Amino acid sequence: MVDTRKGPSLEEIWKVIEDFGIKRKIFEISHPTEEEILKLYYFIKISKRRQRDKETIKRLREYVEKLKNRGK
Repeated sequence: MVDTRKGPSLEEIWKVIEDFGIKRKIFEISHPTEEEILKLYYFIKISKRRQRDKETIKRLREYVEKLKNRGK
């Protein structure tokens, strides 16, 4: 069972999973355990964080390039 005192509720977890594009009804066909659902949730959270980090790095590189070009 998911311990909601330390993390998100099961409904919040499913919201993140479904927002990522995974249909709950389809995923539940495989009869996942709560541990597997939590793992998927955290993998999605990590993936989203990495994507934001990549976007930040891209923007910083573009900014540095602009600064370089201004000095020329």
